[in-house]
Amino acid sequence: MNVWIPWDADESEIQQRMTIREQIPKELYAPIQAWAIKHVGRDAYGWTSGDRIHMLCSAVQFPFLDGTIRADNRMKADFFVESAAALGDDWLLRLVDFLLHESEYYSNSYPNSVENLIWHLDHTGSAVEVARVDGAYRLSNRLVSGVEEAGLVATEAAPGVAGRHLSAAWDAIRALDPDTGKAMTEAMKAAEVAVASVVAPKDDRLRMAKYVNRLKDKQDWDLVLDQRDDGHPDHHSLVIGALETLALAQQNRHGGEDPTFGQAQAHVMLASLIVGWFSTGSIDFHDKSQPSDSDSA
Repeated sequence: MNVWIPWDADESEIQQRMTIREQIPKELYAPIQAWAIKHVGRDAYGWTSGDRIHMLCSAVQFPFLDGTIRADNRMKADFFVESAAALGDDWLLRLVDFLLHESEYYSNSYPNSVENLIWHLDHTGSAVEVARVDGAYRLSNRLVSGVEEAGLVATEAAPGVAGRHLSAAWDAIRALDPDTGKAMTEAMKAAEVAVASVVAPKDDRLRMAKYVNRLKDKQDWDLVLDQRDDGHPDHHSLVIGALETLALAQQNRHGGEDPTFGQAQAHVMLASLIVGWFSTGSIDFHDKSQPSDSDSA
């Protein structure tokens, strides 16, 4: 989050400015509505065609506008955006999200448009940010600085299939309306693929419990981090505990409720760590011919 810090700000003010706030802080209402009004489209007098208004209503599925478009098939752009905002923050953000999604269609008319919105979101500490998703700009949940970068490193280091699952997990958790169940499922799949590529590369049936048992039974591997002379911290227990935590969370989902956002986010972060370890050689087998194919039988 790129935030301007006054030259005379003390520690308390710096912390306040760097803190992620609500989705639309009070300072953001005017600029985000002005941004939306401009991108809804309007003539020199501020009018938007009824066809454009109906298109936006269909896309966002607004529950209003019956009888509000004039007989000459037009509406004031500012009235439209204000009506969306009056429905609540979620509806205003949905409108902005759609306008972002189609932003490349009018990039020539409004240069630096996306950058301007990012500037306002950053400097007001909004809990949402602009992300690139499937080739288009979208609003997404803002993550604490450093968390997303760590996930990106793991995603880029992972084998193709594991990387795709991990990327899907991050997309699900960062969405404006997070899909926590999908995030956990994709994170688990990413971890299973990454672990299998090291522990049982020829096993075509992904089973985390089997890989955990293999790592428990064998002592021919290490996590390439420093230990004391007496063998502490116990890296075997650390790795196995992390894998079992992932597996347990997935098992508990069967027939149950979707996890909370906090649970899903923690799950995706843990899976990213596991994927990173198993994709970058951080799990080191003493005998490079290990594990043998018989271990996956």
